[in-house]
Amino acid sequence: KVRSCPTNLAGSKYSVWLHTEYKGEVPHLDTAVCRLEEDGNINNDHNIHLRAQRAAERVAKKRGWTTAAQIRNRNIPQVNRDC
Repeated sequence: KVRSCPTNLAGSKYSVWLHTEYKGEVPHLDTAVCRLEEDGNINNDHNIHLRAQRAAERVAKKRGWTTAAQIRNRNIPQVNRDC
């Protein structure tokens, strides 16, 4: 479990964009966030990769999208056969 101070997205400059991957079939959400907040504080980036994965999972579930974990689990049998 990640235990760290939250990242202050509301006080930071950021950009979020939705595009599709793989022949336009798979929606993909990208986010870029500035570590420096507008008031001069530095955002905490401890375990940011784990926090980003969890945030993406919440967004996908909220919107009814297929999650990365679901795609991974669906592909495991094929990867095992191929490898």
